[in-house]
Amino acid sequence: MAVPTDGSNNVFGHFGKAKEFTLYEIIDGKLAGKTLLTSAGEGHGQSIELMRKEKINTVLCGGIGMEAMEGLMNNGILVVPGATGDADVAAAAYLDGSYKSGDYAAESQSVCSCNSQGHKEQNDCGCNSDGCNCQ
Repeated sequence: MAVPTDGSNNVFGHFGKAKEFTLYEIIDGKLAGKTLLTSAGEGHGQSIELMRKEKINTVLCGGIGMEAMEGLMNNGILVVPGATGDADVAAAAYLDGSYKSGDYAAESQSVCSCNSQGHKEQNDCGCNSDGCNCQ
């Protein structure tokens, strides 16, 4: 499992701009270890490729653009958006079944989407009618 993090083990707010990912080794449904993987934070394409190379099967994240979500899913990677706070706590909650992605996603509007004019909808990852910072 991978979680984009911010340098202090908190879930980073936007998958495509993350410069590091905390990778969790899961054995028999339990956290067995973790490592930190750095990234250039140059967009979702690079991050997707990194996840594919590392053989990640689940990404637990904060905000994520629709293209990034589709790219991960097209590579067989489960995407669980809406995470906030400490990455270790979020990963453990996901594994023990207490994580409620729908609740977090509704609060954080964690998935960016385009409207008919090609602009992104306003949400907490920096999108507005003038354009979008989403990757």
